[in-house]
Amino acid sequence: MGVMLIALFVFSASISYARELVNSIKARVNDSVILHSDLQHPQISKDGAFATLDELIKEELLFQRAEKRNMLPSDSEVSAQIISLKRENGLIGKSDVECDAFLRKAIGIDFATYKKQLCRFLAVRNVKTYDLGQRCIVTSDEIKEYFDKNPQYTPAKYRFKMATISPEQVSLNREFSGDYGQLSWDDLGWLKQHEIARHLHSVMSLRPGEYSKPISHNGDYVMVSLIDKAPSELIPLEKRYAYINDSLQEQKQEQAADDFSKELRESAVITLL
Repeated sequence: MGVMLIALFVFSASISYARELVNSIKARVNDSVILHSDLQHPQISKDGAFATLDELIKEELLFQRAEKRNMLPSDSEVSAQIISLKRENGLIGKSDVECDAFLRKAIGIDFATYKKQLCRFLAVRNVKTYDLGQRCIVTSDEIKEYFDKNPQYTPAKYRFKMATISPEQVSLNREFSGDYGQLSWDDLGWLKQHEIARHLHSVMSLRPGEYSKPISHNGDYVMVSLIDKAPSELIPLEKRYAYINDSLQEQKQEQAADDFSKELRESAVITLL
């Protein structure tokens, strides 16, 4: 019995040591700690990817700033985000247990961890939005400069018609020997380049009204005629303005958050363990 108790004690102690090892403290940030297990959890702020220790320290500094400035999300804000999650994934009316199972499978975290991360994410977002707002203003000149340096174009589009022909209608020099007007043509509608089959790519060089030579594919012959073509065009600024503004603002927010976290580090007590 004594041997069994000793063995049980050693076994229990090894389990306790393993748990302590898994949850060992990796860093102290003022009065808070970052655990080894925090590094093993996928982060919703990173679309399910893992965060580095430096990223978790930066998040903790911004979260503490949110606490200090009373910028933590309200219960209603958190609930609204959870309802949105449930609606987008068909979980309305489902229990917390069912949501837990979904999150474990989809992201790799349980429902409680998700809610904890969500609160932190919303708090950090509040700091980035309100505390760093003046650092993240995007001017119209910056948007115009980005637009000029990063043009985007609409893809060219082609409208074809196609007809199947018999091998007897193909001459020895691969010319069509029949009457175009007697063929049964199918209008293929408007197609972008990536939607056109590879064996038909040559017909994109046709002018409207022109006919291709007979094209052989998988033992069949077809004729193709270009009905019309819409060339590639520069997408105007007004159609990209909102996207460019949001993109530049996001970049500025990330840079401002990095700069601000460096400022917070100078007044923080951070210990790596």
